[in-house]
Amino acid sequence: MIYRSKRCVDYIDARRETHSNWMRYVNCARNEEEQNLVAFQYRGSILYRCFKPILPGRELLVWYGEEYAKDLGITFDYLWSNKCSAKGGERVSSEFFSCTQCPLSYTAEVYLHKHIKRSHPDEYGIGEDEAACECW
Repeated sequence: MIYRSKRCVDYIDARRETHSNWMRYVNCARNEEEQNLVAFQYRGSILYRCFKPILPGRELLVWYGEEYAKDLGITFDYLWSNKCSAKGGERVSSEFFSCTQCPLSYTAEVYLHKHIKRSHPDEYGIGEDEAACECW
């Protein structure tokens, strides 16, 4: 989500594959070293460039940096407390959590569970329609 003046002005709905794009697979890196994509602006658009090899099934991770995030209206306190940070001063883990149903892997177990609920709802005993309607 991108906010301006505390209002959401843009977002990516990643719940249903038929209504989303590849950006559903881009997540916020916990630090600059973890990123494998770089975001930059070109002619008013935000573009992403891979700058190191990414193995099939690995998570796409971008680190925005505080100044660029401010320009985009991304609130780091919100991201860090809800999604992207390792707690406090704990050491950042390079552990990956792999899906047993497909080749995707995630840097946090919570992302793996969300993926399984969204992409493989039978694993959680919920129907596909119910999974598509649920807000993550």
